[in-house]
Amino acid sequence: MDLARTVICLSDGRCALFGYGIKSFTESTDFLMAMETEDHKLLWGKTYGGTHKDELRTAIATLDGGIFSLGIVKASSLLP
Repeated sequence: MDLARTVICLSDGRCALFGYGIKSFTESTDFLMAMETEDHKLLWGKTYGGTHKDELRTAIATLDGGIFSLGIVKASSLLP
């Protein structure tokens, strides 16, 4: 993870990290999401994005134990 923007600790003791990673030799970025166990070991990690600048900006824990995330996606394929 090149830049962690948000860290959320859930009620069960796990922590989720959100941010973005910079691709080598390009100016594009991808969302990065990772979940740690209660003893801070990596449980899983996932990247999302395409060939453009995609950045996860913030995330919050929801009342039902889920996570809501918000960011910027610059995908030309989404344009009409």
